[in-house]
Amino acid sequence: MMRDLPRALFLLIFPASVWGQTITPAARPEPRMRVYADPVAIARNLLSPSEETRRLGFRQMGVTLNFPNNAVPNLVDVRLLAANLDDDQELERVLLYSFERRRLSAAHVFDFDGKAWWCVGEFDDNGGSELIELKSATQAYHDDLVVRVNGHGTGFMSTELTIYRLWQGRLYRIFRTMEREAYDTTDLHKSGEWRDDRRRLLFPLGDELGGSLRVAHHTRTTGFDPAALRRTQSLGCAVYRWHGDALTFRPDEAIRAHWCDTATRQPLRVPGRR
Repeated sequence: MMRDLPRALFLLIFPASVWGQTITPAARPEPRMRVYADPVAIARNLLSPSEETRRLGFRQMGVTLNFPNNAVPNLVDVRLLAANLDDDQELERVLLYSFERRRLSAAHVFDFDGKAWWCVGEFDDNGGSELIELKSATQAYHDDLVVRVNGHGTGFMSTELTIYRLWQGRLYRIFRTMEREAYDTTDLHKSGEWRDDRRRLLFPLGDELGGSLRVAHHTRTTGFDPAALRRTQSLGCAVYRWHGDALTFRPDEAIRAHWCDTATRQPLRVPGRR
C-alpha cells in the first residue's frame, strides 16, 4: 500500500479526464523534415561573410537556392527566437531572416524530439516585415505562432493571417482569416473607389475552462485615394471558441451577444479584454 501512495496522490491532482483526453486535429499538419545541425549553428552559418558558409547553412535546413549565377546574397535581420510552442518544457526555435535589397522574408520553425532537430514549418513573404508573431492565442503563458503573408496585384492588396499550434512534434493550422483585403472597384465601364476590408482580432482574457476566445471585428473603409481612405463602417462581429480536442477555433453563435453589439455590429467594451 505504501508503494502505491505517491501514485494515488498524483492521480488525485490530475483528474482522469486529463489522462483520457483524445485529440483529433481538424487540419493536417505542416510537412516536417529532419535537420542535421543545431538551429544555433545554422543561424551562425547564415550570418557568415563567407558565401560558401551561408550556402552550408541553407543546405542544413534543406533549402535549395535559385539565384542568378547560383550566388548566395548577404542576409539581413537574422534572428533566432526561443519559445515554448507546445506542452513540454523543451523550447522550440524560430529562425527569421531577410535578403539584402530584397523584400523577401522567411521563417523556419524547429522542434527537438530528444534525439534530433526537425524543421516543422517553413514560411515566406514578399510584402512585409511582420511575417511571424508569437501570441498567447489558445491559453495564457503559452506561445502560438501567428503568420502573416501578403499578396498584391494590379488594384489589389491582401494579408492572410494564420495561427498555428505545435502538438506532438507537428505544426497544425488552428485558425485562418483574411486580415486585410483592399481592392479597386473600377471596371471597364465605370470609375470606382478603393475598398479596404479589415478583420481585427481581439484576444479576450479568461474563460480558460470553456475554451479561449477570438473576437473578429470586420470593417470596411472606402474612398477614391488608397492612401487616405475616409469612410469606415462596421460590417460584422464574430466570436470563435478554442476546441482543444480538435486543435481548432470554431464559430460560437451562442455567446456572440455577450461579446458583440447586435445593433452596431461592433465588439462590446468588456473589462479585461485586450
